Amino acid sequence: MEDVKKAKGGRPKLSPDLKRARQVKLTFSDSEYRQLEAEMTAAGHELLSVYLRKKTLAQPDDFIANPKELIAVLDKLGPEISRVGNNINQVARYVNYLKANNMINLQFLADFNRHMIEFGGIEKELVKALRSFLRIAAARFKKVK
Repeated sequence: MEDVKKAKGGRPKLSPDLKRARQVKLTFSDSEYRQLEAEMTAAGHELLSVYLRKKTLAQPDDFIANPKELIAVLDKLGPEISRVGNNINQVARYVNYLKANNMINLQFLADFNRHMIEFGGIEKELVKALRSFLRIAAARFKKVK
């Protein structure tokens, strides 16, 4: 039989770019430390070291968002958009009923169609902006982590 080496196991070695070997020691007053802890908690981080690293390495136009808070807002936004869509659908059905029975003003119908097209454009822009934001946030999170 051939001499087979067993795998050592354990965590794989990090590349030199990813390995954090340098330490920085900081000293804060009690009030400064409480302020940092408050900022860290507000930003949704649990470890001060991670928060300070992100804050220190962030670009001037970057922001350190609370991911839990952001996800909560996005979770609320989806059903709201759905409710608006349901309301618009009900109005559209009623407008179609009025139109079928010749009970509608043509100017009103034109205004309704214009508003529907405008709403559709706004909804598409919102979805596009949210997806773009989430892609950027995910890329930055991976880069800083």
